[in-house]
Amino acid sequence: SIAASLPLYLSVTVIGGRDISPRDSNGLSDPYCVLRLSTATGTKKTSSIRKTLNPIWNETFEMGILKPESILKLTCWDWDKYSGDDFEGQFSVPLTSLCKDGATKRAFFALMARPNAPASEVVTGAIELEFSVSSTPAKPKKSSGGSGWQPNFLKKRSGSSKIQKKTTQVYGVELQELMQKQENMYPDLKIPKVCADLLADLSVRGVNEEGIFRIAGRFGEIERIRELVDSGVDVDFSEHKSIHDVAGLFKKFLRELPTPLLTYEVFDTIIANEKISFDSEDFLDIVRENLSKLPQTNYELLKATIDLLQLIARNSETTKMSPKNLVICIAPNVLWDKQQTIYVNMGLIDRCTSLFSTLVLQHDYLFHFQGEEDKTRKRLTSEEDLADEARRMFITYDTNGDGDLQPEEFEVFYKEFMQVAYGEIPSPAEIQGAIIELDEDKNGEIDLEEFTNWWLSRGKDDIASKFISYAGISVDSTSPRVGFASETNMVAQRSVSMGKTSPGLGRKKISRNSSSSPVGPQRRNSSPKPKILPPPVASMFRGSSPVQRTSSESRIVKNAQ
Repeated sequence: SIAASLPLYLSVTVIGGRDISPRDSNGLSDPYCVLRLSTATGTKKTSSIRKTLNPIWNETFEMGILKPESILKLTCWDWDKYSGDDFEGQFSVPLTSLCKDGATKRAFFALMARPNAPASEVVTGAIELEFSVSSTPAKPKKSSGGSGWQPNFLKKRSGSSKIQKKTTQVYGVELQELMQKQENMYPDLKIPKVCADLLADLSVRGVNEEGIFRIAGRFGEIERIRELVDSGVDVDFSEHKSIHDVAGLFKKFLRELPTPLLTYEVFDTIIANEKISFDSEDFLDIVRENLSKLPQTNYELLKATIDLLQLIARNSETTKMSPKNLVICIAPNVLWDKQQTIYVNMGLIDRCTSLFSTLVLQHDYLFHFQGEEDKTRKRLTSEEDLADEARRMFITYDTNGDGDLQPEEFEVFYKEFMQVAYGEIPSPAEIQGAIIELDEDKNGEIDLEEFTNWWLSRGKDDIASKFISYAGISVDSTSPRVGFASETNMVAQRSVSMGKTSPGLGRKKISRNSSSSPVGPQRRNSSPKPKILPPPVASMFRGSSPVQRTSSESRIVKNAQ
C-alpha cells in the first residue's frame, strides 16, 4: 500500500534521569546524553545539567528515518571542566516494534556498564525516553517566546501603586514590607506566610494535577479568596476544592508585586545586556552571581517556586507540564522591565524565556550547590585529550555496547568520518582496508586500544576537530541551551587530499605495551568535600528505589555485558 511505503520519522525526547552515579569529588555529576540512531548519520547531544544526580532535560531530537533494523544507542556522560568526561552508562534500544505511523513509547531504561570496565566505574540509574513515530517529518520549530507572554498581566501592576492599601493588605505589596509585618508573628518564615501556605498546598495537591498552572482557576473564586486574604483572614487553602484556584492565587500574587520577583537589576544585567551570551561557558556562573545579589526574601521565594516547578516537571507524564510549559505559564509573572518594553521586543521575550528555563533546568546547581567546581582533577595533556576523544567516539559508535567495533559498526563510523573530514564516501575496498589496518590482533574486530592507537597516530588537526564536533564528542556542555546541531550543516568540504592512503598509514603507532594508558588520566580526589545541601526533590523522580525493569523493558534493553 501507499501508506506502507511512506518513510517513518523518529522523534526522541530525553525526559530526565534518576539516581545517576556521582562522578565528582563533591558527590554530584554534570550529566549529559549523546544519542545515535544506527541507521542514520550524526549524533544528537543534550545540554549538561550541572550538579545533580536527577537531571531533567526534556529535549526533543529528530533522529531521522526509522527502519525495522534501527537501534538507538544512548550514552550518558559526566561533563568535567578540568579533565576528560566520565562515563555514566549506556544502553541500546531495538526499535522494530515502533515501525508504524503514530507509534509512541515512554519508558525508563537502565544505564549499563561497559564490558571489562574497571571495578571503580560503578554505573547506576536510568534515563527516561519518549519515542514518537510519524510519516510526516517534523516542521522547524518557531521561536520559543511570544505565545506565553501576556501583556494584559500588567494591567493591575501598572496602577497598583495608586490604590490605598489596607493595613492587612497582602496582594500588591512589596515583599520586604510583608516580611516586616509578619516578623513578630512568624519569625522563622523566610517568605511571606501567604506564599508559604499556597506553596505547601500546591506541593501536595498540585504536583500530580494535570495542567497545573496552565488551566485557569475560577476568576470569581480567586477574587473572593484574595479579598479574604487582604482582609486579614488566615485562609486554609487546602480546604478549597480546586487546586487550579490555588495556583491562580499564587500567580496573581507574583504578578501583582510592585517590583518583580526577579528584580529590575537582573533584567538590566542579563536580559537587556546583549553582551551576555546565553551559550557562553560562564553563563551559569553569571546567573548564580546575580541570584546571590537578590534581596533575601526574593531569593528564598524564587527558590521555593523553582523547587515546586521541579516537582511538577518530574511528574510530567501525569501533569502534562514539561519545563517548557511551566516556563510559559510562570515566567511572565516574575520578570519584566520598568518600561514594560518586553512585550514589544521579541528578542527580549526569548531571552527572558531562556533565563527562566535555565533556572528550572539548572535548579540544583543554581539553588542547592554550595562549593566550587571540582578542581582536584588534573588537566589533560594533548595526548590524553586525544585518547579521551577516542574513548568517547568509540563508545558512541559501539552500537550494541559489547566493547568492540564490529565490522558493520566500524563501517558506519568510517563512512561518516570520511564524509565529514574529506567530503567523500569510501568504497567497500577502502573500508575493508581501514579495518585491516586498525585490527592489530587480526581477530576481525576493533577494540578500544586499537581504535585509540589509530586516533592518536592521526594527531590533532582541523580534520579531527571537525569530526569530534560533528559526532557530539566536543564538550561545550556548560551552557544550559547547548544542543547538538543536525549533521546536515556540519558536513565539511574536502580540505585535504587523502589520495589512496588510509588515514593512519605512514604515521607513528603507539605500542600496545606502552606504560601510558590510552584511556586518559586517573581521578584524583584528595581534597575535602565541600558541604552540599541536598535538593528536596533528589529522591522524588518516580521514587528512589533501584530501577526495576519490567519484562518488556528487559526484552528491549540490550545488555551491554
